[in-house]
Amino acid sequence: VAFYERMRYFAARIARTELHRAYAEAEAQRLMDDADVEYLQVRRVPGGQPCICTLFAGRDLYGIGAGVYPKALCPLPPYHPFCQCVTSPRLDLTGKKAKPRDPNGDQYFLNRLQPMTAARVMGSQAKRDRVLTGAATPEQVANAGKDVLYHVKTVGQV
Repeated sequence: VAFYERMRYFAARIARTELHRAYAEAEAQRLMDDADVEYLQVRRVPGGQPCICTLFAGRDLYGIGAGVYPKALCPLPPYHPFCQCVTSPRLDLTGKKAKPRDPNGDQYFLNRLQPMTAARVMGSQAKRDRVLTGAATPEQVANAGKDVLYHVKTVGQV
């Protein structure tokens, strides 16, 4: 029974993640075609443990708000298995000028968290340290060792 339950769990994880990936890519194409949308916001599902989604939804790299990105530069969910994060248009920011990307924005966000929470967000203490020292970006850390199909990409890359 345990074997079958484990296989059911894996099948459900793959199905939910891949369905969400297909939805997110279709939504990204629709948003890229919409000329009225200039900015997108990453929104996490309420609750849950800290994960890489916390970083993407919480950092303010362009000075326009936490989790808000110019639409072509917004990271596209899902970021991990069972991820239910979404991107939503921010029409209230139309016409607002974004600042250039803050090169220290990721370090600033991770330093505001407790060290163990920041390690959980990045996946481990070693990965957190790579980002804090500037040796890698969070996207590079999240993509390391993964098949190219499952890399974190931006809405503009779809």
